[in-house]
Amino acid sequence: MMIISNPLEQFEIFPVFQLGNVAFITNSSLFLLIALFVSIFLFQLTTMNGGSIIFNRWQQVAEGFVNAVNGMVSDTIGQKNGSNYTAFIFTIFSLVLMCNLIGLIPYSFTVTSHIAVTITLATIV
Repeated sequence: MMIISNPLEQFEIFPVFQLGNVAFITNSSLFLLIALFVSIFLFQLTTMNGGSIIFNRWQQVAEGFVNAVNGMVSDTIGQKNGSNYTAFIFTIFSLVLMCNLIGLIPYSFTVTSHIAVTITLATIV
């Protein structure tokens, strides 16, 4: 069992895969990739039945997320211009949501706890 002696140890970034002095994968990038793949997997579950007209549970969950983001975007930007940005905002929303949900697991790493990730996402937007 891992014991944390300092409360700030959970925010340290350390190399997971390193060649020489270059860290290719850190714990931050590893958990970002995990969040990305889990998010892609969960939304791939919605299309597993071949595009049936009758929704299954996963399709209803995914459509609920899409409708919530579409409502927020159309309320903020407007109905006419908001539909152009819905997919982009939904992608960022689902990635940040998955990063934060994975960060709730004990002994995991919350990617969005570092200001560099937040500033990078804000700069991209």
